[in-house]
Formats: sequence, C-alpha cells, structure tokens
Amino acid sequence: DWAQAHASLAEACVLGVLYAGAAPEEYLAKAQHAVDRALALDPALGAAWAAQGLVHMQYPERVEAAREALERAITLNPSHAMATMWLGSLQTEPSRTLALHRRALELDPRSAVAAYNVATDLLEAGRENEAMEVFEQIVAADPFYPGAYRLTAQINERHGRLDEAVLDYRRAWRLDQDAGTAGLIARLLITLGQNEQARPWAERARGGAPLQQLGAMWLQGLLAFTDGD
Repeated sequence: DWAQAHASLAEACVLGVLYAGAAPEEYLAKAQHAVDRALALDPALGAAWAAQGLVHMQYPERVEAAREALERAITLNPSHAMATMWLGSLQTEPSRTLALHRRALELDPRSAVAAYNVATDLLEAGRENEAMEVFEQIVAADPFYPGAYRLTAQINERHGRLDEAVLDYRRAWRLDQDAGTAGLIARLLITLGQNEQARPWAERARGGAPLQQLGAMWLQGLLAFTDGD
C-alpha cells in the first residue's frame, strides 16, 4: 500500500524497456498497472503523475497526455527533477527545452542524466565551451556515466578528430555495452578506412532496439559498399 513504491516500480519498468532490452509490450503494461495502483492509493502524488507521463511518452500518439501528466506532477511537486527533465524533452522550442533541462539540473545537481541533457542541448546550439563545462560537472558527479564520454566523442567528431572520437566512444562502451555506441564506433572506423576493425563493432550493433537494428543493417551495407561488394 505504499504509493511511492508503485510509482518507482513503474519508472523502473519503462527504463528497463529503454535501456535494458525489456519486452516493451509486457513491461509497459506492467508500468501502467503500477501507475494505476499508485494513483489509486494517492491521487495527489507527484511521482505517480511523473511516472504516468513517462509511460505516455513511449507512445507517439500520447504526447499531449504525457505533457499534461508531467505538468500535473510538477504542480503537485515542483521539486521533481525527472518530471521537469522529461517535460523538457517534449518541447518543440529548443530554448524551452534547455530552460527545463537546466531547471531539472538545478533541482538535482548530481544527476548525470540531467546534466547530459543540458550538455546535449548546448552542443546542438553550437555552444561547445558551455557543453564542456557541463561535461566536467557530469564527470565530477559520476565518472562512470557513459553519456559523458559520448558527449566528448561528438565534439571531437565535429572537429574532425575521429581517432579521439573513437577512443571516447570506446570508453563509453566499456562503461555501458550499448548497441548504439557500438554502431557509432563501427561507423567511425569505416570512415577511417579500418573495415576489419569495424566488423566486430558492426556485429555488436545488431543487438539493440528496433531503430538501432536498422542502423546495424545500414552499417552492414556500408561495409559491403566500401569493400567494393
């Protein structure tokens, strides 16, 4: 009968789908069941509405419902950093996205994922120096957060420092063996003309989510093309 626990369980189920390969149909249903239980126990629990927003975010047709749930969560609990961060991800105006992501980081200064979102926003806006300042904040809070090294890899790649970008992506891979990261390593190695080194990374890229698998198929085609096949 503890509403907060049910809300947290819902978040864990969704994040399992997003990051750990849990079956979407099964685990999103479990997440919704946990949200329903949390709201039945405490309809005014901000964390429960935040979890509801996170569940809705997994369905493209529910974007407006997600926004409404997250806004309700923040009204009930203005200090809920993750609800603020997720709401930022639903914005269509980059400045609004950055403002909400910054607010989330202010609410939870040691959150690596909140800082990563701010740094990514800054990088997309061309504000690399500011992004690197946030990178230092991420590493200070959690030196084992893989997103920090994916961020520096992106910056190195933008400046043509492909060898350094590969090293950064490899560091991220050692911390979290994500198929998407493997695909990024494979792509850079192909660009560098190192097809043999790229092959095992392209194989590792096959094991991800559907969109990552699509990217893995593209990598196989790129390898064949650059091999002259």
